[in-house]
Amino acid sequence: MKINISSFLLILAVFFNNHSLFAEQLITLFLKPYPDLPIKAASQRLAPKLDKVGKLSSNRAKHILPPSVSGIFATYGGFLTVSDLNGELSFPRKHTKPFVYLLVTEKISPIIMAGNTIHHWELEEDVPASMYLMEQKWDDRVRIHYWDVTQVPVPENNRVPLESIAIFADPKYVYVPLGLSLFKESPHLILPDIYIKRGINLTATALFILNLTHYFGSILPLYKKQPDRYTRQLTY
Repeated sequence: MKINISSFLLILAVFFNNHSLFAEQLITLFLKPYPDLPIKAASQRLAPKLDKVGKLSSNRAKHILPPSVSGIFATYGGFLTVSDLNGELSFPRKHTKPFVYLLVTEKISPIIMAGNTIHHWELEEDVPASMYLMEQKWDDRVRIHYWDVTQVPVPENNRVPLESIAIFADPKYVYVPLGLSLFKESPHLILPDIYIKRGINLTATALFILNLTHYFGSILPLYKKQPDRYTRQLTY
């Protein structure tokens, strides 16, 4: 079957005029294993605990297995996900501001607006939490983008900002490097790496997440008829 030039150009025009064809930008974060301590430093840390019953076996168990970067839950913008075997967390980007808050805590409470619709999240009392600001900046002198990571106080009203990625973990097992780091050029927003230490408890977090899963549903596409095509709209 032959297609003449005019028909081919018409097909291209229809293809590029279809606004429903788009790739949504993602926010991506990688979890990395925290570097191991040298044997001498590890021995010095363990020595004061040798005279306490059970401390030797519990510390040995924590240091036999490498820190897990998979199976760690996180939420952002109405989405709940879990890190894969490579420690990757990805979300559809829902805000355009050049910064992201990173909240590390084991529990947060949903504040319900209506039905299963969450208005916002709040920190729980007496649950340890750490918050960081990852801000994208521009250096005029060398003409490059870079990340500036700082630790910030948790909100006094306990309300989690909408621009936050909440990682469900005990903050003492999550290390977030502070300071400047290079910005990775990509169509998506790739945040600086963070590090997971040995001893993180994934089981307790998974049990807590079971109580929240009914607030998160899959994306349902709705199709709206236009004069010359159908366009897709996403509902959550």
